[in-house]
Amino acid sequence: MNNIQLNQLTEDGYTIIKNCIDKKLIDNIRKNINEKLIKILKKNKINFTKDFVKNYYNVRKLISQHEIQVRLAKKLKSS
Repeated sequence: MNNIQLNQLTEDGYTIIKNCIDKKLIDNIRKNINEKLIKILKKNKINFTKDFVKNYYNVRKLISQHEIQVRLAKKLKSS
């Protein structure tokens, strides 16, 4: 988001909290998500990369976004 968007949000009454989640936690979540995406791709014999965004879009070709979210939620809950 750029400063204009941030200023508009605050003018509209929203609160913006920056850097409130520890980077280590975010990295751990990202790693867990990518592991699950890779598992789905391997199961369907589709190539995968280290880039979780690319892996997400490849999985998205196989199953709906809702189904991805459900599976990832189960994975993160058990982590």
